[in-house]
Amino acid sequence: MTGHVDLEALLSAALSDAHAGRYSDATEKFQYLLTQPLSDRDRGVIRGMLGAAYASVGENDKAVKELTVAAGENPEDASIQSNLCSCLTRVGNIQAAITAGNRAINLQPTFPEAHNNLGSAMHEMGDTTGAIKAYREALSLQPDYAKAYNNLGNALSDSGDADGSITAYRRALELRPGYAIAHNNLGGAHLKAGDITAALEQIGEAIRLHPDYPEAHKNMGLALREAGRLADALDYFRKATSLRTDYRDAYRAQNQVLLSLGKYEEALEIQTSALGIVRFDLDNGVSVVTGKM
Repeated sequence: MTGHVDLEALLSAALSDAHAGRYSDATEKFQYLLTQPLSDRDRGVIRGMLGAAYASVGENDKAVKELTVAAGENPEDASIQSNLCSCLTRVGNIQAAITAGNRAINLQPTFPEAHNNLGSAMHEMGDTTGAIKAYREALSLQPDYAKAYNNLGNALSDSGDADGSITAYRRALELRPGYAIAHNNLGGAHLKAGDITAALEQIGEAIRLHPDYPEAHKNMGLALREAGRLADALDYFRKATSLRTDYRDAYRAQNQVLLSLGKYEEALEIQTSALGIVRFDLDNGVSVVTGKM
């Protein structure tokens, strides 16, 4: 881009790209805008948008870097702090995420997304009580917030409230039909409750909506295993690990089914290459040889 630049038009084009899912085009435009003479506040706003675009395609380390700088350039922007909270949670920096989430709420107490993102950070830290409180606050501010209902369902499930989690997932689906994550989570809740038929129905719908969803394939395998359909379960575990090659929970479940089916060589291969194998050594004690992952 050379010559005179209409910054307002370029920003509008970048936002259009982002809203349409053209994140590569959007990030290129945001990056160019940041080379232009801007106030600190405007630079922070645009850098925050760049960070959000990175987060949308899973580039969370880049997102954290940009959002951290943006927060310094525009410290009064609650949305930057809220997005930073979300991205820090994804990269595992939970204490910093909670700090950013609280800053967002202090700046804008009625910001539903900030309460939701803080709830996710608290849940990741293991504070299910705090997470439930944060999700409920988000929902009191925005009663049609399907994502917050889904997250509330997760926290209620982890707290042992099976009925509450099922109610929350159902509400998420009422608000957002076709929400694959909520279908999968509702199926998992039914599976925990022992309702295999309902679990198979909900997880199957998640897979229909999102065929490349590894967590749903893993859950389908678990439900089929509970139903005694081991060969079918094995197919779904294999699909889950083909979609996500570092999916240790799915490898463990796959390994258990292989052993139950008497497929010992394949089970040993999974144990060795994916999970690591325990070797007993009389001289050196027990050692673990880690697999490729």
